[in-house]
Amino acid sequence: MIIAPRIAEKFDSLSLKYDLIARTEFATLYQAAEQLGLNKSCIARSIVLGLDDYLCLIVVPSDALIDFNELKALTQRDLEFISLDKVKDLFPDCEPGCVPPIGDLYKMETYFDSRLLKASSVIFEAGSQNCLLRLSNLEFSKVMQQHQHGQIATPVSELKLKHASESLSSANHSWFEFETMDEYQYRALLPLKTANASDLEQESCPSLPKLASRIMSLQSEKEFDFRVLKELLDSDPKLYDRIVKIVSSSLFSRVTPLNEDSPERTLLHGPMYTLVLGLVILNEFQVNTAGTLNTRAIYLHALMSTSMALKLANELNESGVISQSLLILSGLLQNIGLLYYGQQHKDRFFLLDKLVSTNPDKDLLKLESLINTGQGLESLNSAESEDQNNTNNQLVYHHAMIGAALIQDWRLPDEVVHSVRYHHDIDYKLEYFQYPNLLLLANCLLISDRDEPPEACRLSKALFERIRISPAACSHSAIRFHKQCQTLPEDLRVGGKFKAVF
Repeated sequence: MIIAPRIAEKFDSLSLKYDLIARTEFATLYQAAEQLGLNKSCIARSIVLGLDDYLCLIVVPSDALIDFNELKALTQRDLEFISLDKVKDLFPDCEPGCVPPIGDLYKMETYFDSRLLKASSVIFEAGSQNCLLRLSNLEFSKVMQQHQHGQIATPVSELKLKHASESLSSANHSWFEFETMDEYQYRALLPLKTANASDLEQESCPSLPKLASRIMSLQSEKEFDFRVLKELLDSDPKLYDRIVKIVSSSLFSRVTPLNEDSPERTLLHGPMYTLVLGLVILNEFQVNTAGTLNTRAIYLHALMSTSMALKLANELNESGVISQSLLILSGLLQNIGLLYYGQQHKDRFFLLDKLVSTNPDKDLLKLESLINTGQGLESLNSAESEDQNNTNNQLVYHHAMIGAALIQDWRLPDEVVHSVRYHHDIDYKLEYFQYPNLLLLANCLLISDRDEPPEACRLSKALFERIRISPAACSHSAIRFHKQCQTLPEDLRVGGKFKAVF
């Protein structure tokens, strides 16, 4: 295991004793801590911040978030995050994402959180994706003695929200409160410029991914050579292999059996076409988080939710009401707005990921409103609100709105637009209501225990009556689905139930 040359030279010159801890290559600091069973409060996370031409290194425990108010008091600057590309250039002897906490070796001032001085040992990145470095408390103090420190971080655990029954209420509002943190402290978890941003709704929509556009044009042709689709997908062999694996898995094999001799013929047939289209679109969007809202979790959730919704659709008391093709595309793209938002607003999304991971029982749209409205805790209405439809209309900016705007701009079917926009709304009963209602029911079943009836998901009787499906049929579908998932390839398995409703 090799560490960054500058780190090795520094430690050798100080005669420091240190341990190297092997880890899985490409695992994030958070993932490494999970895999190795390490105490996250003893792991130091290094973040480069800047303002104009000034750059500095901020070091906090991995289970904490930067408090930008306290940091400003220490640095006398309103610091902001900088791009990952710029970070790579600042650490030439380090592998991507492996920033060490010793900024003076890279001509940067370093500020670190005082809690690290209380740890019996401190573990941190040392420039290699293959290992982490551990110093004793004494050795770490020796290395960091020339750098300034203070209480510049807030533990992630303080993002825990009270239950609605414990929250304050008034004649007109009911909202969540943090258990230990006030609004001023919460607002400090984002850089000042980001926290006060008001231009979120002015963003222009990105174009439909080129490969998706080509596939759509292919499918519209009356006659074409199926080999053209194969050539298109072969431009990304990993994507093609993944699509074939998903289509042939127990999740979707009953929709249209795969022609193993000529898979591309199956992939443009009816429902399989929208499955391919949805997977191609999803492939263009990635987020860089390690918590509940990581790319793999969102991707697997889309697959599982879509498959579950298809099974529920088969239980409907009316035939021909639901198009399999449109339900598949709706299910796969229901969280495309979340992925797009994560790409465009990395700092906000990082905080959202921590909020969701700490409060998996809270509705995602409401947690998003806390991040995006900029109006304080009063905008976060309780999950037990009697008027859910009205509550959704009050939210200023969330992934369902973003996703619907994207899909509408890409000129995909109206059924998909409505599905994405209202798949969190339990009371939605307007145009194409069957699609978002089925997705909502499928999503609730995904987070329930395997044998738990759907009534435990707090769904209203009106929802079952509206889409004409019985709770018993839902329960049977969920049990069959979970058994079916046991036959999935390892890379398509969730590894337990989902931790939150997406």
